[in-house]
Amino acid sequence: MAATDAALWEAIQHDDAGAFEALYQRYWQRMFAAAYARLAAREACEEIVHDIFLRLWTERHRLQIDCFPAYLAAAARYHVARHQRQAAARPLHYTDAPETASPARADYNQGETRLLDLDLEKRLAAALGQLPRRCQQIFLLSRVQQFSNDEIAQQLHISRRSVENQLTAALRHLRVLFKAFLLLLAIW
Repeated sequence: MAATDAALWEAIQHDDAGAFEALYQRYWQRMFAAAYARLAAREACEEIVHDIFLRLWTERHRLQIDCFPAYLAAAARYHVARHQRQAAARPLHYTDAPETASPARADYNQGETRLLDLDLEKRLAAALGQLPRRCQQIFLLSRVQQFSNDEIAQQLHISRRSVENQLTAALRHLRVLFKAFLLLLAIW
């Protein structure tokens, strides 16, 4: 009889490399297929699966995982999205004579944009800090870690409707707080 995911994870947390190998064999093909469905790049998908399992092993004493399929699916989505963002980023091209650079390729200093992003991140953190702990947790699982409502409900052992209600409350709170900020940006 095959060991459960929970039993394997407990053994892994006690440094059992054999249990890690069993968990890897159980899930690597599913994770690769999920990543490949979004990227269609074999090498990138292999690297993503490798990175996820490497993190599982190196962080095994710190991670708390209740549902492996949900955790691994979310990790794969996150890594694929990160890979896509990195692939979309334009590299900077340097030239000794900026006047000869074509205007369509001109890169610009994004310092001001970065400062606005940092300000927005600080405001978001402050706004989230005003929410109840459970509401914050659900919002972060949904919007940052990109878990589905069903995955969140399963992980937190609550109903899907409770997840939806908490997300609605969080989004309503953020809309009210950011309304003035967005108006300021629109005028600026």
